[in-house]
Amino acid sequence: EQPALIALNGASQTVDAVHVAAPVDTTGAGDSFNGGYLAARLAGHAPADAVRRAHKVAAAVVQVRGALAPFATLRAAFDS
Repeated sequence: EQPALIALNGASQTVDAVHVAAPVDTTGAGDSFNGGYLAARLAGHAPADAVRRAHKVAAAVVQVRGALAPFATLRAAFDS
């Protein structure tokens, strides 16, 4: 639940994480964050928006057992 730091062109900003009250399994959270961020950037989203989407994807993953949530859950988190 740590904020992400974005440093770009000499400027920086933080983007707050998504709070998950009772994580079930944190396996895959970092990989899911990275994948969500890259997917968002490749889709044309600005860095801060990409980080917000990545946080949502990682939050969805830690709410299920195992390293990956169902695709529909991931898509809904990414699009929200």
